[in-house]
Amino acid sequence: KTYLYLLVISAGIMFVSHTIFAFSNMTTFECSKSRHIDYLRGTKQTDLPFSKGIDKNLRIFCCQRDGVCDIITGNHKWKPIMWQPPGKIDRDSEDWFENPWQNKYWACC
Repeated sequence: KTYLYLLVISAGIMFVSHTIFAFSNMTTFECSKSRHIDYLRGTKQTDLPFSKGIDKNLRIFCCQRDGVCDIITGNHKWKPIMWQPPGKIDRDSEDWFENPWQNKYWACC
């Protein structure tokens, strides 16, 4: 029975962490090696440089990456997703929803 609890706890941690990655449009590699990745230099651990908001992030995660929306709509032609490096992060923004860790009103971490 002990191994079953360990398995359930491990699966729960994986579920929670990958749900956070889906909400923030981040990969496991970017989270764990952010200090060593060239295109993430100048960002803090709490920055979300590729986030486009929770709704668009989930749409990208669930539909655009594997083409589910294209299969449902009947458009089977593959097209690449254009990757763009992160832009300037405005840490003094009034938009606290898009910058939850550091914005005009508070700073954390």
